[in-house]
Amino acid sequence: SKKAKDLLYGFAEKQLKSLNESIEKRGVATLNPILEVGDFSEKIIESSEKLNVNILFAGAGEKLGDNIPLLGSNAVKIIKKSNKPVFIVKNDSPLNINKILCPIDFSLESKRALKNAITLAHKFNAEIIILNVYDLSDLFPIRNKIKMDEHLEYLQKNCENELNEFLKDFTYTGLNVTKEIKQGKPSTEILKALKRHAIDLLIMVTTRKYGINKILIGSVTDKVIKEITSSSIT
Repeated sequence: SKKAKDLLYGFAEKQLKSLNESIEKRGVATLNPILEVGDFSEKIIESSEKLNVNILFAGAGEKLGDNIPLLGSNAVKIIKKSNKPVFIVKNDSPLNINKILCPIDFSLESKRALKNAITLAHKFNAEIIILNVYDLSDLFPIRNKIKMDEHLEYLQKNCENELNEFLKDFTYTGLNVTKEIKQGKPSTEILKALKRHAIDLLIMVTTRKYGINKILIGSVTDKVIKEITSSSIT
């Protein structure tokens, strides 16, 4: 009923006002709270476009058994549909960033991701792990698999050269940077690196634009966000 909707809207307004005042008391400048009615993820994205924000923050959402976090449906929708950087934060976890993982594929989008990683590493005095993964199954047809061993050393060296060339445009003065090249499925190796290095923050490319304002999420990112348990900016 209209009365019930009005009561709910009024309650939400009071909660937003209280939250906004709490943030301001901590010395953070705020705009007036926005209260919208409709699909959560769609309204978040619309508001970010209207305000021309630099970054979106969202909670990870759901949890599996043993208190293992899982990205909620709204968080996934925001990641997939937003053309703004999205920072996903695990619930009930303090933001303590000591190690940042930045997977790259030598694309222009990867350059943007690494630039963000460097900026945040300076802010938090964090270590950066730069990861590149090459997948042999994408490079050789089945009939040539028997000859793969002959090419592994060449491929590793070629990836090292390409990585060094890619990184020439960046400055890491004052930062602790580790470079890693792994062979395997990119999504699998990214998830392994998160655990191996106890990563606090994952920064990776999620979208590329094709045509006018069309956003496409890559299969690697799609697989990672379905399984990730770290905080991440994408």
